[in-house]
Amino acid sequence: MNIIRNIVNSNFTQPLSICIGNFDGIHIAHKKILNKTVELARHYKCLSAAITFNPHPLKFFGYDVKLLVTERKKYELIENTTIDNLIVLDFNENLAKMPPEFFVEEFLVKKFCMKCLVVGYNYKFGDRNKGDLKLLKVLSKKYNYKLYELEEVVIKNTLVSSTNIRNLILAGDIELANELLGYYYSLEGVVTKGQNIGKLLGFPTANIAVQNELIPKFGVYASRIKYKGIFYPSVTNIGIKPTIQSDGKVYVEAHIIDFDQDIYDCFVELELISYIREERKYDNFKALIEQMEIDKKTSINILKVKKLV
Repeated sequence: MNIIRNIVNSNFTQPLSICIGNFDGIHIAHKKILNKTVELARHYKCLSAAITFNPHPLKFFGYDVKLLVTERKKYELIENTTIDNLIVLDFNENLAKMPPEFFVEEFLVKKFCMKCLVVGYNYKFGDRNKGDLKLLKVLSKKYNYKLYELEEVVIKNTLVSSTNIRNLILAGDIELANELLGYYYSLEGVVTKGQNIGKLLGFPTANIAVQNELIPKFGVYASRIKYKGIFYPSVTNIGIKPTIQSDGKVYVEAHIIDFDQDIYDCFVELELISYIREERKYDNFKALIEQMEIDKKTSINILKVKKLV
């Protein structure tokens, strides 16, 4: 996949099948849009392109939205759809105030040689969101491009959207969130040195300096960790570790089951499979160790049922 950040020096002479969106999380509705774009590119024998924005428009307008995935993960998921080009537009004041028809004519048609456009059912764009599907249909006749609208996707009475997935993760409903995503939600970052208390208790943990903006509900999760392309079963605690310390910091710590490699300063990706229980404070380390053993067995059983070990 070709990632294009500087459109000033980029010129497309071959027609493009294009989709546009923020694509936060690349959930199953996003994938339908991206896959349709690739399908049309193959049908019309042209290249495919996904257009996205940096920063997220809501962030530009001052909203404190926590993105579901890192930029690295977002690009990886888009590339997996076999999109040829990812065009990253700087979302700035000029773009925010751009008249919708100007954006279509000057960017999509003239700059990107658009032949097909794929958007979601509720797509809005341009100055004060005045651009919509009705306008795109009118402009498709004027500028001679084919417009495709994909309908909403609903799973278990829940609309598939980045906002709904975000809320599910914050509520601890990681299993439904995973269904809406179409993959296991993950946190990623570098393993750092901790206080080694877990090791002293017989449960050494990988303390992960998480790069994600969104931190899931505090608690214990059945999980698996990806290190150098290989998945290892694990059980993860997200929270403030109330039994051990009270500095108020949030920790993401994974006990990797039957694993003894030194992975300090290494990048890992931690997939959250199922929420086991809430984080709680124990009266003593003995009670904590007993619960950790139960959590470990629970995690293994969950991973076996899901055929992940």
